[in-house]
Amino acid sequence: AAVLFDWESWWSLENEGRPSDDVRYLDQVHAAHTALAAAGVSTDVVSARADLSAYRLVVVPALHLVRDADADRIARFVEAGGTAIITFASGIVDEQDRVRLGGYPGAFRDLLGVSAEEFAPLEPGHTVRLGSGAVGSVWTERMRATDAEVVDTFANGPAAGMPALTRRAVGAGSAWYLATQPDASSYAGIVSRMATEAGLEPDASRI
Repeated sequence: AAVLFDWESWWSLENEGRPSDDVRYLDQVHAAHTALAAAGVSTDVVSARADLSAYRLVVVPALHLVRDADADRIARFVEAGGTAIITFASGIVDEQDRVRLGGYPGAFRDLLGVSAEEFAPLEPGHTVRLGSGAVGSVWTERMRATDAEVVDTFANGPAAGMPALTRRAVGAGSAWYLATQPDASSYAGIVSRMATEAGLEPDASRI
């Protein structure tokens, strides 16, 4: 498994004028890595421009700034049989920090089969409940699934009734989208399910 890390997304996401000051890039990267570790999955941290062919599962946390070539590389990874989960605040701007038009998550909209018209970030300290019982924080968005399976929904909050976690079969693989920051236990459960789907066996010594 791998977690994608990108210096330019860190800069772009935390620049002035973003929807929420509570979305911090390193927090998202750390949360993804922690969830994989809790699920017993050995994980590399790689560049957004890395060759992904050696991996079965890739987590893409808050890849706010993304080049078309990098988005295409992730799509090819999934089509070839990989499992990817892309989190909120991803795909929003291009390499010039220009907002991608047509709905969000921008560069990943077609791959994921979802479309969001409006961000609904949460106030610091506020949470929402998901249909599965998970607790979300930091972020929600008013989104619809255009060509994806809805795995979980927001039970309350500004995006109540709308998808919080989706999955879309693509080629031989699958692309997941996570529209909130789940509590640690729930995040580990999500990536554990994805690891099983990707054919990864947990390392008992890491759990």
